[in-house]
Amino acid sequence: MGFLPTLQVERLGMATSTAAIVTAGVATANIVGNQMSGWLLRRGLRRVTLIVGASLSMAFCAAGIFADGMPDLARLALAAIYSAVIGVIPGALFTALPVHAPRPELVGASTGLMLQGSNIGTLLGPPITGALVTAGGWSAAAWLTSIALGVTAASGIFLHRRERRRLQP
Repeated sequence: MGFLPTLQVERLGMATSTAAIVTAGVATANIVGNQMSGWLLRRGLRRVTLIVGASLSMAFCAAGIFADGMPDLARLALAAIYSAVIGVIPGALFTALPVHAPRPELVGASTGLMLQGSNIGTLLGPPITGALVTAGGWSAAAWLTSIALGVTAASGIFLHRRERRRLQP
């Protein structure tokens, strides 16, 4: 999301004011994903399914967003879908905290650690992405995104396996 305005201005030739409005709309789609996470979990969908499914969907979207020759409208639609789908993951992770915290009184500290991990990604992701784009063009950003989403999917599977072992009698 941090590079969407730049992508729109540089690759799509949009005015900065138009790019700002479109980016705000795409970012708003994230709210839908946050709400959908709770709804899907209440309907019985497992956390691992949400995390892995969202990660794979986002990797597909990222490939399309950064691909050369993708029509502008399709690129923006994929960015909106990406934004909505990424909103599913935090809901799944927050519901996992009571299960994975070492003790109930450490859920708050576990929440803090999870948020710090997210913040590290927010801090390091943009400069690394910028360096990759500078060195290899926008398609290089798709590789970083895909690797990060692969790690997210693998982490979801790891948490699921750990959870199954922990909850079995």
